[in-house]
Amino acid sequence: MRVVGRYFGFSDRHDFGLEFGLKLPTGKKDQIGDDGVTDVDPGLQRGTGTTDLIVGAYYFGDIGADTGYFAQATFQSALNHSTMAGGSYRPGDNVNLSVGARYRGWASFVPTVQLNARHARADSGDAADTFATGGTLVYLTLGGMLPVTEKFAPYVNVQLPIYQNVNGIQLTPKYTVSVGAKYAF
Repeated sequence: MRVVGRYFGFSDRHDFGLEFGLKLPTGKKDQIGDDGVTDVDPGLQRGTGTTDLIVGAYYFGDIGADTGYFAQATFQSALNHSTMAGGSYRPGDNVNLSVGARYRGWASFVPTVQLNARHARADSGDAADTFATGGTLVYLTLGGMLPVTEKFAPYVNVQLPIYQNVNGIQLTPKYTVSVGAKYAF
């Protein structure tokens, strides 16, 4: 679970903001393999057992009347080690960068295109797989929003890898689909 607050009062347009938050130590971190004995690698557990600091900044603007752009940078770092698989574990620090554009010329659909990059350092601790964690991933993301009301809009994104350079042997997705909804209070 992430708890993130945003401050965007730097300008009258509210087009620049900072975000601060925490990733809380939720999620199971004691999964056992199918044999009923072997601990699942800490990097593959649902949770990390750590509290992570999240800091970021974002900016958006317009390119003409119907097209907008956005950029966001986020840094995440674990503030503590966790005890997993009989040892200490700390996920690697990571930086996420995103730039993109959206077209607002249609009332019923807002298509988006993004370039997303993620660089993660290797995990650390005596329970961590320090040789097969971390790396750099870059994705092209195509998606869109369906504005149902002024405040509510469901969205879908399809993320396609265009560059993957990971340490050791790691699972990397051929594509990722995310579905969600945005609600403005």
